[in-house]
Amino acid sequence: MLTGLASMAEDTEGSWNEGLAVAVPSIARPPTCPDRDQDGYPDAWTCQDLPADRADCDDSDPNVGPDTERFVRPGPFIMGSASAHAGTDEQPVHVVQLSGYCLDRTAVSRAAFHGKPAGGAPEDRRPVERVSWNDALAWCRSRGKTLPTEAQWEKAARGGCEFGEREDACDPGDLRAYPWGNDPPTCERANHRCTIGTPRLCVGHASPVDEPLNVGPYGHVQLAGNVWEWVLDTYHPHVYRTDPPRVDPTGPEGGDIHVLRGGAWNTFSTNMRNANRMNGLLEGSITGIRCARSRVRGQPDPVSPLVLVPLTGEVISATGLLSGRALYVTAFEAQLADPATGRVSPGQSPVAEVKLDPSGQERQRFVLEVPAGGTYFLMASLDAGKEPAAEGGWEPPSSTGGVGHADQNPVPVAGPVTGITIKLGAGPGLETAPLRLDRLPPAIPGDPAGVLPAAGSVWSAPFVLAPLPAGGHRPQVAVGETGRVHVVYYRRQGGADVVMYRSAEPGGTFGPEERVSVADGRNWGPDLVIGPDGQPWVSYDHAGPRGGQVHVTRRTDRGWATPEQVSVATGRETSSAHLAFGPDGTLVVVWLSQDPGGRGVSRVLERRRTRDGTWAPITTHHEGSDGPLHPNIAGGPDGWLVTGFDYLVRRDYRQVHLRLSRDGNWGPLLPVGDPDLSTERPNFVVGPAGLAFAAWTDTYEGDRVGVSYATRFLYDVDRPWSSTLRLTRGIPGRHYDPDVAADSSGHVVLVWAWQTPETSTILYSEWQGKRFSTPKQAFTGGAMVSLPSIAAGPDGRFHLVWNQGTPDETEVRCSSGVAQVDPG
Repeated sequence: MLTGLASMAEDTEGSWNEGLAVAVPSIARPPTCPDRDQDGYPDAWTCQDLPADRADCDDSDPNVGPDTERFVRPGPFIMGSASAHAGTDEQPVHVVQLSGYCLDRTAVSRAAFHGKPAGGAPEDRRPVERVSWNDALAWCRSRGKTLPTEAQWEKAARGGCEFGEREDACDPGDLRAYPWGNDPPTCERANHRCTIGTPRLCVGHASPVDEPLNVGPYGHVQLAGNVWEWVLDTYHPHVYRTDPPRVDPTGPEGGDIHVLRGGAWNTFSTNMRNANRMNGLLEGSITGIRCARSRVRGQPDPVSPLVLVPLTGEVISATGLLSGRALYVTAFEAQLADPATGRVSPGQSPVAEVKLDPSGQERQRFVLEVPAGGTYFLMASLDAGKEPAAEGGWEPPSSTGGVGHADQNPVPVAGPVTGITIKLGAGPGLETAPLRLDRLPPAIPGDPAGVLPAAGSVWSAPFVLAPLPAGGHRPQVAVGETGRVHVVYYRRQGGADVVMYRSAEPGGTFGPEERVSVADGRNWGPDLVIGPDGQPWVSYDHAGPRGGQVHVTRRTDRGWATPEQVSVATGRETSSAHLAFGPDGTLVVVWLSQDPGGRGVSRVLERRRTRDGTWAPITTHHEGSDGPLHPNIAGGPDGWLVTGFDYLVRRDYRQVHLRLSRDGNWGPLLPVGDPDLSTERPNFVVGPAGLAFAAWTDTYEGDRVGVSYATRFLYDVDRPWSSTLRLTRGIPGRHYDPDVAADSSGHVVLVWAWQTPETSTILYSEWQGKRFSTPKQAFTGGAMVSLPSIAAGPDGRFHLVWNQGTPDETEVRCSSGVAQVDPG
């Protein structure tokens, strides 16, 4: 449901026709270009051919320059879109002639709007939000400016025809889809709700107004995303259909519904398009201000006033009472609905929407105003969350309480329509469908080059990092803030197994192997984490003449440091060492210590290393004869740590137990998972908003092995782990070795190995806000695949390594990319 239009870049090819190839007149420069305020920038109105970064929009005020306002030179530009993303109100595509004008380089900040000095609280640098059109216009007028017209706004975002392939005429290159060009929206390009992969908030609140995101052709910043921006025009869906050429158009005369442009931090990728039109009929939009200067009187568009008519009806819950944060009734143009499924792709712009307080009853009446003369697709969704949602922890209007479509869809609207019925059913993502084996994508052939591919929307072809005959076992991957990918694994070589390391810069080839471990004894089971200084740290298990020991080492500019022994040599076996960084750069290591052969008392131990290199005494997480195994640990924001392991709770039944820490203090050890299943091998990650994910392997019906998971919001200390969600239930075969990773935007991917008599496969799933998506195949190997490890980079790409071969002879393979949610 979440791919398709909402996740693809806009295709502008179908918007071009030869009638758009109008001439671009040259602009003559006068003999002199005055600089009356002596700020180094000549007057824009006198010398209108000046580059935008050299022109002064108010040559009498030294406080005004290109860093505050950008001049947009006179001339033609192409307005509108005929792509598959576009609504009918964006058509036809046409040429508009505009006189020169100035537009603020940034949106209006909170500090400016409230008269505060610059340099105050960080929140004051963000744009003012939820401003009415009347207040926005009044604020601009108080500064001697006005709101931009809709055409002025779009030209600033798209650029005039002087930027195309030809300087003397409009051409297809002037149909730029976004302020930055034609590449698809990502979190690096715009602060929004990105729909490449799982829909996810890039930040969760507005960014500072001067953050240099999506710089437009004339140097304006953040015309896409952050906050919707009011323009001067009143809204009309057919304003582009007027016959005369549009010259300095100001929209229809009269009307109370005004146009919004640019999208916001909580809206979808398709709203980032330059041509996308929104209007004030959408309640709850996050609206801001950007002011303009113009010295011409515009021309109203000759269209009849917009007539709004009411649609009335009832929303009926089929699953319970209508309760929660909000009930939304939304109207889309009927053509945007998929005729086969009756669904609208996320990110398509609605025509109108009303937000209601849920009645708490089974039925609720609604009234929704829409423009007369159209045919609409109506739907309702119930957001079953609770108010308020704190800034930074915002949750989108969702269908967690159910979603439904009008029985009468599509609804033609010549006048008022009554008696509309919308029945709510289970929302998308509330039920996890079983894997459809006939829909698994084919295996991707191997690529021995070992080069990280360019960013994309699918997993790259896998390549071999540790080939046979030497091979490698138990690989781990981590990614630093620069995007450098680090991988460790161990190699079996007689009685002296060694831990090896390789790394690659983004888009580069992996470097040669480097030995990490000591030269003697057996060294295996490495783990890997990136330190605060950007350098990798590795832990591993070392079996020497005095029993098992846990070693930790780090990479420096001079190579790998001398390993530090963390455990105490007692003749006991040590294994499963894992490490993470906690508060204030403290390194935390956990491991298992047990009698030889696993008999007697076993312990899960921990030791901490401060930033100055001092090791604290060893502490105990668990001690007993119940056979604890598989300890693990993960770090998160604000010093959060999650650790866990499994142990016997009754004969042949193990159970995963987890505990949390913040500021160095551990909470109670709590069981997770279904108590009727044997659960083991936990793995976990903490997302940027404090949402933790734990995944593990469970065994049921004798020998069937599956993957289950639970979540917990860490900052709510009274909220326990969620109930168990069985991701692979109903899918045949054995599912094992889960791992999970989250990027900085909250995109979470879970991977695991899957084996049937016919095939051995790496599967993956993505977090959809309430559940993980239907499992999908990443790679199939002719030999057994196992032990996948996954990590996320700063660019939103995930990197995956795994073993492939036999238990004794196995290769380490690697791939990277951005996964996408299955539309099923």
